[in-house]
Amino acid sequence: MIQRIQSLFLVLAMVALILLLVFPMAMFYSQTGVYELNILGLESLTPGNKIPFVWWFFIPLSALAGIVLILDLIALLLFKKRTRQISLTHAAIFLNIVFVVGLMFYYIPAIEESTKTTVNYRDSLGIYLPLISLVFTLLAQRHIKKDEKLVRSVDRLR
Repeated sequence: MIQRIQSLFLVLAMVALILLLVFPMAMFYSQTGVYELNILGLESLTPGNKIPFVWWFFIPLSALAGIVLILDLIALLLFKKRTRQISLTHAAIFLNIVFVVGLMFYYIPAIEESTKTTVNYRDSLGIYLPLISLVFTLLAQRHIKKDEKLVRSVDRLR
């Protein structure tokens, strides 16, 4: 299982998603305060500032990251069933794209508008982690397909 390069790519994709718990995805600055967006929600780094969002506003974002992580883990464990691995990585890629698009075009503009802040990505490594996870999942899928093609060509020769 671990000897295959696609297993390594799936592990790296999962590590990138787990690191979302550690690194913030974006920092929001204004004259009155500083906010930090992480996978679990929005935090005010300035004492006394109230967050204008309810706690459940960020559940879809966290759920998408969790589902992609679980799909990558299941694909890693199903190393003997390459066709299922391919379909699971397809789903993980799609949901990862939905995560990135939702983050960039829904969550970040909504936070900017509600808090009257400007976003800064330079201070946050977390914005790149979903893209890194997406790239590693794409690479894993490519190598799984290559393995499947190789196995089918060997079966054809028998």
